[in-house]
Amino acid sequence: MENKKYSVLLVEDNKYDQMAFKWLIKQENLPYDFKIADSISEARKYLGSKKFDIVITDYYLGDGTAFDVFDLIINTPIIFTTGAGDEEIAVKALKAGAYHYLKKDLQRTYLKILPLIIENAIKNKREEEQFKMLSHAIMSVEDSVYITNLDDKIIFVNEAFCKSYDYEKEEIIGKNTAILWKTNGKTKPTKKTISQTTEQSLTGEFYHIRKDGSEFPILLSKSVLDEEDGKAAAFTYIVRDITERTKAKKELKEAKKEVEAANAELLEMNNHLTQTATWAKELAIQAEMANGAKSDFLANMSHEIRTPMNGVIGMTAILLETKLNSEQREYAETVRNSAESLLTIINDILDFSKIEAGKLDLEFIDFDLRTTMDEVIDLLAFKTEDKGLAFSCFLDPQVEGFINGDPGRLKQILINLASNAVKFTDHGEIAIRGKLQDESETEICIRISVNDTGMGISQSAQQKLFQSFSQVDTSTTRKFGGTGLGLAISKQLVEMMGGQIGIESEEGKGSTFWFTIRFKKQARENRKKQTKNIDLTGKHILVIDNNKTNRDILKLQLQSWHCVVKEAENATTALKLLHHQAKDKSIFGIAIVDMQMPGMDGETLGKIIKNDPTLKNTKLIMCTSVGQRGDAKRMSDIGFEAYLTKPLKQSQLYDCLVNLLNQEPGEMEKKQLVTRHTIAEDQKLNLKVLLAEDNIVNQKVANKMLQKLGCQVDLAINGKEVVEAIKVVPYDIVLMDCQMPEMDGFEATGKIRKIEPDDQHTPIIALTANAMQGDRERCIEAGMDDYIAKPLNYKQLAETITKWKNSNNSRP
Repeated sequence: MENKKYSVLLVEDNKYDQMAFKWLIKQENLPYDFKIADSISEARKYLGSKKFDIVITDYYLGDGTAFDVFDLIINTPIIFTTGAGDEEIAVKALKAGAYHYLKKDLQRTYLKILPLIIENAIKNKREEEQFKMLSHAIMSVEDSVYITNLDDKIIFVNEAFCKSYDYEKEEIIGKNTAILWKTNGKTKPTKKTISQTTEQSLTGEFYHIRKDGSEFPILLSKSVLDEEDGKAAAFTYIVRDITERTKAKKELKEAKKEVEAANAELLEMNNHLTQTATWAKELAIQAEMANGAKSDFLANMSHEIRTPMNGVIGMTAILLETKLNSEQREYAETVRNSAESLLTIINDILDFSKIEAGKLDLEFIDFDLRTTMDEVIDLLAFKTEDKGLAFSCFLDPQVEGFINGDPGRLKQILINLASNAVKFTDHGEIAIRGKLQDESETEICIRISVNDTGMGISQSAQQKLFQSFSQVDTSTTRKFGGTGLGLAISKQLVEMMGGQIGIESEEGKGSTFWFTIRFKKQARENRKKQTKNIDLTGKHILVIDNNKTNRDILKLQLQSWHCVVKEAENATTALKLLHHQAKDKSIFGIAIVDMQMPGMDGETLGKIIKNDPTLKNTKLIMCTSVGQRGDAKRMSDIGFEAYLTKPLKQSQLYDCLVNLLNQEPGEMEKKQLVTRHTIAEDQKLNLKVLLAEDNIVNQKVANKMLQKLGCQVDLAINGKEVVEAIKVVPYDIVLMDCQMPEMDGFEATGKIRKIEPDDQHTPIIALTANAMQGDRERCIEAGMDDYIAKPLNYKQLAETITKWKNSNNSRP
């Protein structure tokens, strides 16, 4: 800190905060000459009699708010403090001109960073004033000054230039410098023009042309402005009109001396500009250091926030799987929903901060697009069900689903757009559609749209939708929550992935958000490995649903598996088709029945089919969007072979069809009802997993999730225990927390890689509460195979473990 006393005004009515500030100055021996005002009126008295270097003001004051203080201050940095924690107030203060915003805490730890903020504020203010002085100096210099880019286009001129050349700034900016050298048919200047030279810096006599075509002699100095890496960024030209000196041939000797003097002046000015460039470089270095500090802070904050959030969300999920009465379940679900909303807000803020700091990075891994879209269904289905909305998610069969890119960020975009659609739609439907835009041998461009039948968005609101902190509903009595960052982040992510995003909407008629992303295709051999190997070609299936959208989606999907599909919009039409097929002895093997149909519902239709001797062998799949406890058993008693809830996931539907079509006729009565739960049960893992985690709450959360996946779990609380356990037991997978006492996950991984045999490689998956750029790379460099960020997500955990289950490293 400089050896200078700063005059500081503290506007604070809280005596304890006043005392804390005094104690800080005394404890840290800070060079502050400060005054305390405990009201607006007292602050007005001080500000009217003295100029302060910095003003620190609380938001709530006895006779007003901080904004009353703002009105009293001109050209002095303001640091805004509040204990309210209201982000809108903070944003308003920053927009009103506050230099910085600090949130108070009970321990008053915010005071620890206050001296650094004061120092930076005063320093920035001085640098700003110096920059204004420099700009004023250039604009007021008597010589003509112009600056060009590397393409010889003029990007700046001073007032003297405009006066000398008779141009308005608007006429000359953006023009090529050739306009200054043209002779308009006259003889070319005897000297070479600047554009014909190869030197980056030179001084000499030349001829220039004014706007009216008149030619006049000049003394010109050219210098280069360098970027930080030493490359030329622009050229500066200082021009002096030497018409009078040229005419004065009789005074040649004196004129020569004038030129030498002028050269010295120009060189001095050139040196000054060079010093200015050096100063600019130093500022850039300081900015880079500040970015580094910001990145470290974000990583720290990410870890500190995600660790307790993992416990809250994970333990709530475990609690909801226990026996609870209705009131307890309602409370627990409220906690879970609130925690997930808080995590969404935290993730939005961290993502936005990472984008601003240039620290947000993308992954490029192989994944199945259809699986990713199914995961979006899982996350949003309960929200649409709560509001009674029809929800469908469909990827056109012609789209190649096995692609390479960042599935996590793609899912983030989809959830942002679809969650907004649910939020602003009270009745009707939400539909996610993916279709092929274009493709080549190695790449595919996919267009995904999210349609809703909600309130729609006005043209004026659409123009600012993708801006940070911007929302459709900006009133003080907002009905809809959110940070206003979701669409801005989605736009950034889409553009980072080489795509575009947009909206089509009309008030009262719903909205369609769309985006395109270009992905790499997976290697052909990888695609073949993941392709379903059970043939459904020629299987006769009847789709019965009054909703045309649902029928169209099911029909396209089934036809992509080469099934023979018929459709009926109600039970009456369905029975006619079934009887007609029965007469032709080509009955349908399976009928997919919607539960909620007008006239005759799906349950009644199922009873009729199963009680009809000619139709009873038709296998029935019940699909419902309003499933209630006990429905599945009732459908099983009627004779339904499967019971699925909407929206149907493509993979779930496929597994259900394969399950039913593989049944022999004699097995039908023995086989249990096929549901999404039995399908998931069939896919359970059987792995021996070592979980390395020192936090007891996180142990319980991860252990419960792993057991649900069908894994046998052993626990280790530090890296040393992990290394010892690996020596004894051949684990299929190790889940390794990165931050543990005694020995962290990075060191433990390094020791494991040193002691394991050459023909054995145990997959190690990192568990970390950090989620910044470089964290994944650090894990991979340490010898780990994959990376999962906390809070743990069951779907992500299952997906990652399944990915490594079938690797050559796992036990037979």
